Amino acid sequence: MPEIDTESFSELKTDKINGNNHTVEKINPLNREDFLPFAYSRNSHIIFFQNKHCDELLYGRRIESWDYDLNTYQNLYAYSFIKDNISEGARILEIGKKDDYIINHFKHQRECYRIENAESLAKNDKDLINISLIKDNHGNETKGVPEDHFDFIFSKSGFDNINTDEQGHNNILNNLNKMLKPSGYALINFSGKLIEPYVITNPFQLFTSKEIKPLTGKYTPLTKSINHSVILNDPDLFHFFNTANPNDKTSMISYNYLWRKNTPELFTITATKPNQYLKKSPAYIFHHLIKCGGTSLAQAIQSWFKIEVDRVELSGDINRFIKYKLNLLNLSSDTCIVSHFQYDGVFLHQRYPELVANKDEFKIFTFIREPLNFRASHYYYTKNDEWNTGYSLKQVISNDANLISKLIPCNENNFREILDRYFFIGIVEKMQESFDKLAELVHKKRIALPFSNRSEKDDQLSKLSPEFIAEFKKKNYLDYMIYDYCLEKFNKL
Repeated sequence: MPEIDTESFSELKTDKINGNNHTVEKINPLNREDFLPFAYSRNSHIIFFQNKHCDELLYGRRIESWDYDLNTYQNLYAYSFIKDNISEGARILEIGKKDDYIINHFKHQRECYRIENAESLAKNDKDLINISLIKDNHGNETKGVPEDHFDFIFSKSGFDNINTDEQGHNNILNNLNKMLKPSGYALINFSGKLIEPYVITNPFQLFTSKEIKPLTGKYTPLTKSINHSVILNDPDLFHFFNTANPNDKTSMISYNYLWRKNTPELFTITATKPNQYLKKSPAYIFHHLIKCGGTSLAQAIQSWFKIEVDRVELSGDINRFIKYKLNLLNLSSDTCIVSHFQYDGVFLHQRYPELVANKDEFKIFTFIREPLNFRASHYYYTKNDEWNTGYSLKQVISNDANLISKLIPCNENNFREILDRYFFIGIVEKMQESFDKLAELVHKKRIALPFSNRSEKDDQLSKLSPEFIAEFKKKNYLDYMIYDYCLEKFNKL
């Protein structure tokens, strides 16, 4: 057998085929965006499995693309992930029963279990004592599943045919999370029927795509929901036919949801230690307004400061996040807090009122964007999310006026007072110039900014009519008052 490629399943970002050479690019396996290529079945996955000899190792033969069915694809998907990411001795749980390939392959190196009746997880999320569990495929059935027990839980379309309501769906997710160890992975495959212009799936798949979000505090999603139009228009889409029934011409795809159970947070409030040799003030706070260049800025200022990230989206537990704050007494002039501060209850003035009251000890800065460009950038960033499916730029930005004023937040009577709390406000349209001015104000070395988190765009923005733009500015008058005042302050520096 040829030497097996040691590239990790979790390290595939893009496939490149040059002649007979097939290469993959390594990525951080815990970054949600980097798992996007695995959100649904694609031709490049088949090449990937072949390149790593997954088909030969699991099935004992090379499998060409025309020999794939949905089950074969999902088997190789799970096999490759387990092989590269789940260590020997780990506990693995399969939910549903398609075939025995995965459990039979791994049962001598890992503890393997199965719950055959997926619907049993929908009945109750208070305890797991009545769930039937089979070990190592030997048929020895026991009752009861320990909590925080499994390193990896997977299902190959095991939930496709369950018949339950939304409460049952919620019970299933709660039970999956209970059974997983902290930092354990869950991989749930669903089948989808291609009936253009839609992909038809079951209600639990839709519920999962809605609930597996960072803000629930329970999960770190590593794939995201992709809207149907993106899938159907993807030239790399790989679909399957029903090999058991040749007369069934329905085309199928695999939806793949991968997430990680969050690890409980430690009670340490901040990694920063008090140090008598550090200058105590001022400390800095970067109020990162979404889609205002913050990702590039956050990368750059790491060379200036020790960063303390204080974001509810990454907290793992909303209630604990609200209860525990960074200890401002431990901050020094070498420290910069970075946060969005964009939800009611954790707005900047609510979470850290002392920052606002002590302008000499704490210097707050942010960057702002021309309102139409801001709304367009936010639209393209969220374009592939389920809620944004099928809507045009014009439709989306016609709703929810004055979004910038809601993120800060302020109104037309107090926006100047609120903005005067910031010792510096940069302008995204003058990004490098703004960052150079900030460097002077904080007495740091100038840095050429990287460009990160750019969203793919089309020509919708350039095609907006002058009449629509004029109406947009009228409707978003407060955001333009905010932007113009920020521009006025910037030009005086």
